[in-house]
Amino acid sequence: MTCKTFNFLALTCLMAVAVVTDQIWAKPSQPKQADSQEIKALTAEGDAQKAKNRDKEALAAYQKALARSDKTANPKQWARLALDVAQSLIRTDSWKEAETLCVEILSVREAVHGKDLTEVSIALNNLSELFVATNRFAEAEPLMRRALAIDETALGKDNTKVTLRLNGLAQIMRATDRNKEAEPLLRRALAIDEAALGKENPKLSIRLNTLADLLISMKRHAEAEPMKLRALALDEAGLGKDHPNVANNLFSIAQLLQDTERAAEAEPLLRRALAIDEAAFVKVHQNIARDLNGLVGALRATKRTSEAEPLSKRSLEIFAALSKASGKPSPGLPLATETYRSILMELGDTKEQADENIGGLVGPASK
Repeated sequence: MTCKTFNFLALTCLMAVAVVTDQIWAKPSQPKQADSQEIKALTAEGDAQKAKNRDKEALAAYQKALARSDKTANPKQWARLALDVAQSLIRTDSWKEAETLCVEILSVREAVHGKDLTEVSIALNNLSELFVATNRFAEAEPLMRRALAIDETALGKDNTKVTLRLNGLAQIMRATDRNKEAEPLLRRALAIDEAALGKENPKLSIRLNTLADLLISMKRHAEAEPMKLRALALDEAGLGKDHPNVANNLFSIAQLLQDTERAAEAEPLLRRALAIDEAAFVKVHQNIARDLNGLVGALRATKRTSEAEPLSKRSLEIFAALSKASGKPSPGLPLATETYRSILMELGDTKEQADENIGGLVGPASK
């Protein structure tokens, strides 16, 4: 064999080795069985922590699971795990990190499923809801419209999953002062669910309440009231008369009655809501404080301020305790503070005396 022939054969062998090596490196690595089991265990741990409202611990577990997932080899699994992380980031107020991840999830799902499948609509919906939560409605709307169009095409215009997109879009309409545009969306969502589930299905309660709340915001209380009453009846039949959701319905109807100057009719509903929530929750709970505030309003409207005072005080104490526990003011604290101050002054205290009493309950910062 000549030197030239040897060099040619050697070069050919080296090229063959290079090709094989390139194929080895180019081939996506398959997840090991041990990795798969560890991902399942970490995801289960995250789910368990989330169920206990331990959001930071849940986030840590989900992030470990995501780190063990190969986006190239198993993009569907990666996207599913990334969504767990994104949702945990939102619960821990890490909005920017959640947004970055949601954008990446959308990109991965578009690449895997194509741009017109329901997996993509879910990713669009999630990103849109994130924008809504951060008051970026102009960015949220086109995403939700695209998600709606995908589901209408893929699932059919009368599919119950389409109602989720209709309600999401209606929420954006309401947030941008377009109630008239929101109404037909909510009516369509209700009609779809009625046709698919039957008019006596308890799941319709949410649709009825959402549409009724829109009508109330448009000062159309007479149209909203029968919807509210129907939602109450559905929840009582489906969940039982002592379920917290029933209390929510009772409180909502009582608000409508008070808005239409029927405080005497609202009072027994509020007392029933309070009794349900006191039995269902711990003593320091925002729903109990809410019910107390509503009852205070009904009592004051019927000239019974003395009866309202201890209820108002208790409501304020609950909101103060919730604020202390969370480390930030409870949303209900300012109204509860002002209401109790007003009651004390109505009963004869000066503003200074009222503020001193309030300070003793919640601290000087609430004066």
